[in-house]
Amino acid sequence: MLHLPLLALVLGACSTDPGPQAAQAATTPTTAVAAASASTSAAPEASPAATAHDRTLLFFLNPSGRPCQMQDQIIRQLGTELTSRVDLRYVSIDDPSSRALMGSYGIRALPTLILVDSSGSELHRFPAGIRDGAAILAALE
Repeated sequence: MLHLPLLALVLGACSTDPGPQAAQAATTPTTAVAAASASTSAAPEASPAATAHDRTLLFFLNPSGRPCQMQDQIIRQLGTELTSRVDLRYVSIDDPSSRALMGSYGIRALPTLILVDSSGSELHRFPAGIRDGAAILAALE
């Protein structure tokens, strides 16, 4: 049985409100990053098993949703400027194993970016919607 908030995510695809910057569960925090590492990666170059940094940027997305695709494009454009600072993990609603992770962080809208430390504790949560590259990098300082 799907939980109502997750069902809303699946039926609603991605948030239809891309946010003002568009122009430009069941696991503990300690296991959340491990679960994210096991999730399906939408970016082949982001190795799910690698953990080079003490912080991880979790990217919760629906790969079919246009706002999520736009956010992915922004993240990819940041390239090594982003990945030299944090590990990047894609957490897709298409992956059934991601449901617990989405629930543990209370994901209600997509795309959502959350910066976590190595134990899975939340350091920064971006408002749901599309975030520009400068805002993402500024939060990583």
